Amino acid sequence: MEQVLTVDEAAEHLKVRPETIRRLLSQGKLPGNKIGRAWRIPEGALMKFLRGEESASPGRLEEPVWIE
Repeated sequence: MEQVLTVDEAAEHLKVRPETIRRLLSQGKLPGNKIGRAWRIPEGALMKFLRGEESASPGRLEEPVWIE
């Protein structure tokens, strides 16, 4: 199962503020899922974003990410 990150964890990886991550998610530039009021970002999607690769499904992910 792929690791998922919170907004704060993703911000720490990118060395940006959490507000920047939320804006990227809302604009569909960074793929993620909203669970309740909280965003979850698959680690693989964050790595693709860092490499500048386009994701297959920008914005919200088509397949939900399950957290055990």
